[in-house]
Amino acid sequence: MSRTAAAYQYEMKKLLFARKGWLILLCTVLLQIGIACFAKPYQYYSFDTQLYKEYAELYAGPYSKETERIIHASLIVSERLGEYKMEYEELSSEEMREQNQKMMLANLKTAALNEIQNKYAQLSACKEYAPEMTYDIEATEYFQKFGMNWAALIGMALLLPLLMLGDANCGMEQILFPTITGQKRITLAKLLTACSVSAALMLLCTVLQWGIFSVRWDFGTLAVPVQSLTGFGSCTIKSSISGCMILFGIIRILAAPAAALLLCLLSVLIRKEPAAITAWAVLIGCSAILASKISVFPVFSLYSALSGLSAAKTLSGVDTGFLIFFLLLKTGLLLCGTCAAAEKKK
Repeated sequence: MSRTAAAYQYEMKKLLFARKGWLILLCTVLLQIGIACFAKPYQYYSFDTQLYKEYAELYAGPYSKETERIIHASLIVSERLGEYKMEYEELSSEEMREQNQKMMLANLKTAALNEIQNKYAQLSACKEYAPEMTYDIEATEYFQKFGMNWAALIGMALLLPLLMLGDANCGMEQILFPTITGQKRITLAKLLTACSVSAALMLLCTVLQWGIFSVRWDFGTLAVPVQSLTGFGSCTIKSSISGCMILFGIIRILAAPAAALLLCLLSVLIRKEPAAITAWAVLIGCSAILASKISVFPVFSLYSALSGLSAAKTLSGVDTGFLIFFLLLKTGLLLCGTCAAAEKKK
């Protein structure tokens, strides 16, 4: 076994056992399970979601002008039924109750059909990608709310400062770094540990999150083009929802080491755990703001890489390639920069 591999193994054991890192990992996993088990879809829409689902299943399939006309005609009929009034003087109380129920149902159908018509208008705008009508309320909400895996990021924020600053905090730094193992080798082992732990944690949390949510929530079919999702009409990536999920899941796992190395660099420079975590959170937040405000920035943004499938709303296939390239470039630069900063500090 090489000295670097031995140092890596030593740093991993020290983080997980001597520093009680396994406890933080366990708490992170439990947090992820708790979020996935107790989170509920938003329920208070301006339309009946069950009716919306029924209509989505009724009109399911590739976009077509004929289906668009049928939806419009159904909406007109529903609106007329909701506006229809009879002479109540001629009705018994039972008939009045039935009439009111029919009108209420017609109004509920009108609201759901209005939403279906809006959805179909989105499909019309991107019909060159062959989108399909599908029930997507809970899938869209999942990608919006849980695209970024907060549990994994919280776990990384608690673990990595322990890895980088633990030796200094307990007075071991002066003993370890002059040894035959070498300062550079130990620093590299720490950073490799940070990369592997962060990537493994992101992978584990992503699998747990998706597995539990897919059982609890109704995502509909994922084999349709990604443009079939509400809000993804401007996406120019030609792939299914499941294909985009896999692609951006891989990108998010690749982004975890970059986020980890950024935190390691800040930990080495600031030398205070709370301050380093705060600066890390601020930088990721600034990345999110720039990605939303500047149209060309998402391909350079760490936030875009961490945010999961929701990033596909604004990225093309070429943009995604550039995002991966710049993400790997940032990872390499952060690795070199943290090594240099750690060596300079000693």
